[in-house]
Parts: sequence; C-alpha cells; structure tokens
Amino acid sequence: MARTLVIDPVDVMERGTPIVEFQIADHDGAALTLSQISTMELTLYDERAGLSGIINSRHVQNIKNANNVTIAAGGLATWSTQAADHPVLFPQRPGQEREIHLARIRVTWATGEHTFYIQFDVESQRL
Repeated sequence: MARTLVIDPVDVMERGTPIVEFQIADHDGAALTLSQISTMELTLYDERAGLSGIINSRHVQNIKNANNVTIAAGGLATWSTQAADHPVLFPQRPGQEREIHLARIRVTWATGEHTFYIQFDVESQRL
C-alpha cells in the first residue's frame, strides 16, 4: 500500500539553497536503512505548469544517496538543494511575489512505497 506524506512548506528566496531533512520509514514507522531502500526518485516541478514545468532536470531523478541527497543510518534523508532548484519561472506581478514549486519524492522498498511532497514557496527577487 502506498501512502502520500506531505512535509511542511519551505520558504526560500529565488536561487536560495535550503537544506531539507525528512525521515524515511516503512508503513509501521520503522526507519528504513539505505540497504533496505530499493529506489528513491525525485521530480521537481512548478505547481502552475505541472509536469511540463520540470525544474533543474529533476524528473524521476535517482536520489538514493545521489544528486545532493544523503541518507543517514537512521533513515534521515538530507537534501542539499541547489540554486538551480529554486528559480522563478514566470514573470511576477504585484501581489504575486511567490511561486510554488513541488518536489515529489518516491521511495520504494521490498514490501511497500511512499510518496513525499515538499512544497517550496519561492520568493522572487525581481520586484
């Protein structure tokens, strides 16, 4: 059974580089180790454009201890985001200083899978 987990929104300035941490656990809440994880994939996109608005070529990208993501022994994943992960894609209008980007992270293991969503509220520096 797949579950969808939503992580609290992250505020970030355009081209900012926040570090995001999240726990990887099975359906019972037990931490998954790196060796237990079969796949871990990231798709990063603009909410308004949907999957046609892929950001920084992060479309079903392997992030199992790769591509700026590390997984600690206790199942804690750390994503060191890059400036290219947080561009402002659309011209901003007064009153619309933020753009919403979504990171979909899919984790699979021998007996299940989870999908995480992280919302980035990207603030334009072009005002």
